[in-house]
Order: sequence, then C-alpha cells, then structure tokens
Amino acid sequence: MYLLSSQEQFAQSPEEQKACHAFLEQLKIVYGDAYRQTKDFLVYLEKEEMGRRHLEDWIFFTLYFRMGGVEQQEYKTAAYLACTSGFMAYTMAAQCNRRLGKTVFKPVDLGTDAEWELMVCRLREIVKQCREQEILIFIDMPFLDNPDIMEQLEAELRGTEASLGIIIHINMEAMIWAGRLIMENKTVMEILSEGLDSYAPQGKLIHAMENRKRLIITTCISGEGTAQKIKNLLEASFFDVPWLRIRSMDFEHLKDGAICRELKSCYNLLAIVGTDDPGIQDIPFIPIDKLIMGEDEGSLSSLFGDSISTIHREKINNRLVANFSLENMVGSITIIDARILMQDIEAFLERFERYTQETYRNNLKMNLFIHISAMMERLVRSSPIRNCQNLESIKEQNPEFIERFKRAFSLMQRKYGVEINDEEIGIIYQIIKNARKEK
Repeated sequence: MYLLSSQEQFAQSPEEQKACHAFLEQLKIVYGDAYRQTKDFLVYLEKEEMGRRHLEDWIFFTLYFRMGGVEQQEYKTAAYLACTSGFMAYTMAAQCNRRLGKTVFKPVDLGTDAEWELMVCRLREIVKQCREQEILIFIDMPFLDNPDIMEQLEAELRGTEASLGIIIHINMEAMIWAGRLIMENKTVMEILSEGLDSYAPQGKLIHAMENRKRLIITTCISGEGTAQKIKNLLEASFFDVPWLRIRSMDFEHLKDGAICRELKSCYNLLAIVGTDDPGIQDIPFIPIDKLIMGEDEGSLSSLFGDSISTIHREKINNRLVANFSLENMVGSITIIDARILMQDIEAFLERFERYTQETYRNNLKMNLFIHISAMMERLVRSSPIRNCQNLESIKEQNPEFIERFKRAFSLMQRKYGVEINDEEIGIIYQIIKNARKEK
C-alpha cells in the first residue's frame, strides 16, 4: 500500500527537508543494517522502474526494516531468501525478521529474466561471502523440481568451505521455524534434521552438503617448532588451494581424545603430516620422510578427490618434491648452514650405528636428520627440551643408549659449543623405538 501511495513526493518546506536529511543521517548511524537493506531495496525498485524514490521513502523503509529486528547479529548459520522476484525477497525477509524480532534472513534478488548461469553465479557469490559461517538458503527458482537441474545446482556449489543447506517451495512458516533454530545457533545439519514436514508441509529438503573446512595437521614429537616449519613448507606447496587450512599442533596435545573430537567436529580432517604417527583413528598419517624421499606418490594431493584438477594436482606434487628436499627441510629448521650440518649429522649417525651395532632404515635416518637439525637449533639457542615422558624408565632400562649417544655426539658437541641434556636424548630414543614398532 505504501509503494502505491508514495509515487508523488510530499511537498516540504526547506526547513522540513533539512530536518528530514538530518533525521535520515541519524538513522544511518544508529540503524546501519536497516539503512543498507533500504538502499538495496530502493535500488531494486528503481531498476524495476517502480518509480523514483524520495527522501521520505528512505526514512520509511529504514524504520520498516528496523522493525525486523535489532542490530545485525551474526549466527553460526547465515540465512538467505533468494527469489527471482526481488520485491518478494525483500518483503518476505522483512516480514519474517519482524516476526522473529531479529534480522536473520537476508534477501537476494536473482532477477526475473536472468539466465540460469547468472542465477547460479549470484548463489556462488553468497557462498563465497560466508567463509566463517554455515549457509541455509530458501530459494525460489524455476525448474528446481527437476532432479537434473537440482543436481546441476549442487555440482556448481560443491567444494565450498561452508556446510550448505537448500530448501525450495518457500513459505513463511518454514522460514519462521528455521529462523528460530538459527537464533539458537543450530548448525545447518541440526536445523535440517529437525524435520521440515511438521513446520512446512510444502517444504522440501533438497541437499545439505557437509563441506566443513578441510584441514591438514602437522606435528612433531620433539616440539611444535618443527611442526610449524613443516606447516610453512606445506603452505608454500598448497598456496593456490584456498579452501585448505594447515595447522601445526603439539604431538601430545594431538593424542588427547577430547582435542581430536573437537577438531573432527569443526573440520574435515584430511591427514596428519609429521615425523611420528600420533595414531589418530580414521585419519591418515603421512610421514615426512616419504615426502622428502618422493615416495608419497601423490598421497597428499589425492586427498582432495575431484576438488582439484589433474593438472593442478601435478603442479602441487612438483612443488612438494621441490619444497621437501632434505636440504631445504633442514635449512628451514635451523640457522646453521644446512649443507655443513647435514654432513655432520651423517657422520654422527655413522658413529652411532657403529656404537650400537645397528643399521637404520632410510626413512628412520630421514626422521633423525630432521629431529637432530631441530635439536641443534635448540641447543645453539640454549633452549633444549626440558620434558620427556618416561625419561626415568629409559635411564633405568637403557642406560647404555644414553651413554653411546653422548659418545657419538661428542664431536658435534665440541664443534658447535653446545651441551646436550638427557631429555633431548630421550626424545631421540622414543623416535627410534617407534620406528622399530612400525617394522
């Protein structure tokens, strides 16, 4: 009714116009979200040739949209009402928000005469904006009852960072029901699992994609410093995979069941990359030595399935080979000259194998190269590891190990002017012990 009766501008004196401008400026400051909705709505009306809107229209609709709720609040799930009729999207979103008492739904004008590709493009833009939220879209688009069309839409939106739910056949009761659950900070899966039939007989659940952010974790038994270096090298290898997150974590923390459950609830945990396997159930472990020796056979990039192309995967694999050369790995860990340090570690390992009368496999040697490089960095900086689980039992049961290690390490100790403590040797013992178990 207001739109029909407001085609003509009210006659105003200069003083009244000035007062209206001042009032609108205050509304803009105090009710910023409602003002932005008004701006989008009035731009739509002019685009649809529904008349040029005047100052009083700005005031009226800012107050109208303001009635839909208090200031904008961000929930776990972002809700949108997408219609081919922009007028329907704006008015239904405003009515629903007013009944909810909060601004929950955001209107999206898909365009009455827009081509299919343009409509999908607008939906993709919505998804891209919600990097930190899950998404629920009530959508009114032609042909969505056609399974082939719906499958095409799902394919276009697949691979997003957010969980995504789509509901067609819009009606107000379904929106109110979903809005209340959103205000309770329910996830998309929780909202859709409540069941549509009770609240929206004509509502239809089309798809709910559980596409949480994909995460790779790096870890190292000797501390998070080395895990952080591995993380940096992985980020350099996967810099053009925007939906992937890489995070370094303390080895012992990662073995905590509660922390793992929290990670799995928040992320799609793809793999753990590191020097030692923390043994997390259902999560593949990729040893760093396999990356260094080029033996991972694309196991990392293959975790992404169809999300990246074959050409993209080959580029990533080439970067992994380059970034995870042993010299590069050692150089990223320590300020000591990488080539000299590698020569010294190689000589140390030869002495240690001779003293222990053992021959270590190549993958264990790679692991020891990395650990000893990180250890040397700590010793040079006078900040060795001060805590080692089961150190006393190691001393009691394997005193000869610590003695032989110190004897083999004595040349490096004198050359670099460092002192090694029992805790650092205890960590090396655990690494070798774990490698024996994997045989």
